[in-house]
Amino acid sequence: MAAAAPAARPASSGSVARTGLELLLFAYTDHLLSEPGEGIEARQAVLEKLEALGYNVGRRMAERLMLMQYELPAGTEKAMQIVCTRLWRELHGRNASRLKRLKQDGGYIIEDNHFRFFASLAAPGGVDVRDVAGKYVMFTRGAVRGALVALGVSAAVHADWTKDFPGVRFRVQLDQTMFSGAV
Repeated sequence: MAAAAPAARPASSGSVARTGLELLLFAYTDHLLSEPGEGIEARQAVLEKLEALGYNVGRRMAERLMLMQYELPAGTEKAMQIVCTRLWRELHGRNASRLKRLKQDGGYIIEDNHFRFFASLAAPGGVDVRDVAGKYVMFTRGAVRGALVALGVSAAVHADWTKDFPGVRFRVQLDQTMFSGAV
């Protein structure tokens, strides 16, 4: 009697969802870029739409995660940990590489040494892949900001490259009005 071949393992629903999100993001970005309009204003409008999409996705993912947890995290540090672990795992299939608190201004740095959305990018000849990749950072930048808002933290989020591409660094600047008692 011949041995039966091992059954193929189905892809987990999480990896299928992440792949679907990646394909949707690439298609939506290409769609936005194909809209009429040229110049800096048109490119800025595309980047703002991508960040807004990320903001809504991040906010909704954080709300869903909090429903499963039944409570809001206590404090900014806990909210940042949730973003770097649970939200990052939902978006990228693993935790962020590093979370660092900045002592001088109380902000944070989130580093991802192998940013998922850059893994399959290629630039046409003569074009720096970072120019192509920049628009895909906007989605995650918005997702981080949206998740933090859902977790009760108001902040601005900026992104830049690490020395080793495809690494990305997100700088989270906390809104100081939340500490001053302003409404």
